[in-house]
Amino acid sequence: MQSKNFLLSVLCCLFSVSGYGQEILGKLNLEDSTQIHRITTNRGDQFVGQITSIRDTEVSFMFDKRIPLQFQLSELKKIEVYYRTPMPVADPA
Repeated sequence: MQSKNFLLSVLCCLFSVSGYGQEILGKLNLEDSTQIHRITTNRGDQFVGQITSIRDTEVSFMFDKRIPLQFQLSELKKIEVYYRTPMPVADPA
C-alpha cells in the first residue's frame, strides 16, 4: 500500500512541476478503477472515460470503455476527475 501512495505522490509532483501546463482538477488516482476522467485538449475537444496510464509524456485513455486513445501531455489543456462510479452493492439474498 505504501508503494501505491508513493507512486501517486510522485505522479502528483510530476504534474505540478511539468512544463506542459495542464490543469489537473481533483485527486487523480490511476489505480482507482471507479474514477471517471474528463480530458480537454488544447483544441477544446473533450473526452470522458478513464486514463489507464501516464508514461513519460504519453497519456493512455479509454474512451467509452472500448476505444483506446493516446495523447501527448502537450496536447492536453485539462485533466479532471469527473466523478467516481458507484461501488457495486452486494445482493442481500
